[in-house]
Amino acid sequence: MQSYTRALSLAPTAFRMFAMPRFTRLSSIYPTNANAAIAGYAVGDPSRQFIAFPELQGDSIAFIPIPLVAGGIQDADMMPQSKAVAAQRAARQLRDLTSLWVAADENDPAAHEAHAFALEGNGEVIATLSGRDALWHARRAFGLLSERGVEPTSAEMLRLGVTEVRLLVKRGAFAEAHDRGDGLLALSPDVDGAGARQLLPIAALLGRIAELEDLERRASPSSLVRRPDLMDIPGVRRAAGEQSLLLTAITGGLAASDIEQRYTQLVRTIENAVPAENREVVMNTLMLEVGHLGLPYLPEGAEERMGQQPALPMMQAQMVLRSGAIEEAARIVSEKVADMRQQGGSAWPSDWLLAARLALATGDSTVAVEMLDRGLASLPRAASNILSMPHVAAAIPEMAAMRARLGAVEGAGQDAERWETAAIALRRTADPPLRGGAVR
Repeated sequence: MQSYTRALSLAPTAFRMFAMPRFTRLSSIYPTNANAAIAGYAVGDPSRQFIAFPELQGDSIAFIPIPLVAGGIQDADMMPQSKAVAAQRAARQLRDLTSLWVAADENDPAAHEAHAFALEGNGEVIATLSGRDALWHARRAFGLLSERGVEPTSAEMLRLGVTEVRLLVKRGAFAEAHDRGDGLLALSPDVDGAGARQLLPIAALLGRIAELEDLERRASPSSLVRRPDLMDIPGVRRAAGEQSLLLTAITGGLAASDIEQRYTQLVRTIENAVPAENREVVMNTLMLEVGHLGLPYLPEGAEERMGQQPALPMMQAQMVLRSGAIEEAARIVSEKVADMRQQGGSAWPSDWLLAARLALATGDSTVAVEMLDRGLASLPRAASNILSMPHVAAAIPEMAAMRARLGAVEGAGQDAERWETAAIALRRTADPPLRGGAVR
């Protein structure tokens, strides 16, 4: 890595080979997110899935495959202990490298976008020694492209717009994040399929359910992270889109009747559109993630559609809750909460929201408040992919709304008002079921 940095610093023009979106190649060399794993599966047997996290081996960053069971790692001891340190080192090196890129060409929008990404990965969202933080560089890149006449609906401009919304959320500028996101959604009638895919999380963040559904219908196909090999099966792409809408309904706090309706539609699509010989594996794959985030919101018997793989802790807790064994569920949740405390900013908003919901379901509102507080406080340090999937984006205003409601219960009036203001700001133009943030 040091040799690579030295080579690029000696030949500044070489940076141009990493212009967006090829910058992802450079960022893969410098994995700045400890939880941004590389996923894959065995040759000849896609059911055998693996995942690899960055870890330090001497002066190098290595990725060693870890087998997955039921979509998760069964043995926590297999997780590399140095992944956080590896990510921190990579983040600093990427920041230093991209600063050289900006110095080499102040008028290169790709340099500013790359440096914004690097600063964000290094946690420099609000302030830097130079006074030019990640948001400044993202806006500078946007401005340079605008001066060159690049269309607002182009991939570059949409990507920078989403970056700006994400950085505003991380800075706690929720009203400004809403307004920037609202401006992006105003472009949605004119974007292509790839652009629609980029705007999906923005619609989810702002609670614009009707626009979310329209964008999902028009968006380029996404991929199933854990089973990309299934995407060519007839009916799977349509089912994956419906699964995304169902997940967003769960994390976004829509009514139980709406969630059940979307669940029923997903089941119907899989049963009617997917060939019989593939139906079981597709059903299990899609429903496993749905059950992980929202089993209590699904009809009785839904777990039977999730296969026979061993349940991960949060799924296990939900299954135990359904049986009425609250004390056992509380024990499982307590163990997971201890793990969440160690994760900090590496956990997704949807993970914090789930932990808070389960703590509350087991009768522990104090821990629920703690999970929400930790999750909201970790936003400035959260991964750069928190606005890459609709259901993760939707969890952000729902965390704020839930924290406001629980704050009123716990007597923390000041915090309740703060997060109610945040939820209302993000959902100011939301569809009626979500408009008003915490006042639902």
